[in-house]
Amino acid sequence: MIRRLLCIVVLFLFASCGNTSDKRKQAKENIGHFATLYFNYDFSGAMDYCTYESRKWISMIASNVTEADLDILRAQTDGAEAEVIAIFFGQDDTTAVATVHVANIMLTDTIGRPGHMVEEAEYSIPAVFRSDRWLVKMACPLRSGK
Repeated sequence: MIRRLLCIVVLFLFASCGNTSDKRKQAKENIGHFATLYFNYDFSGAMDYCTYESRKWISMIASNVTEADLDILRAQTDGAEAEVIAIFFGQDDTTAVATVHVANIMLTDTIGRPGHMVEEAEYSIPAVFRSDRWLVKMACPLRSGK
């Protein structure tokens, strides 16, 4: 009887470890997809990977893109490339912050001036686990930490 109970407990532990691993893998994938879309100025696609509350920030950023910014983007031969290099999970595994390295991006950091290309930058991107999905949760526009 004790042996059977012990086996059941061990099986549950293995099953829960697998779910955590899958959940963490999904976090990396979803944040990576978001970053690739966002930094390539596909804001409608990026909205699919963020919380409802974050959409106002994406809309604000999209509304500030000028024709001069679009000309700079069109002149590029390669799009932005984003790579999640680390993820730090909260104690409850429902929050996370990813460090994302982005190459070949256009920064639009001054209103009224066209953006400028930057070879690389790093961003901290927060995310939450909601409705069985990891979603980026923006509290403000993303800013480079590097």
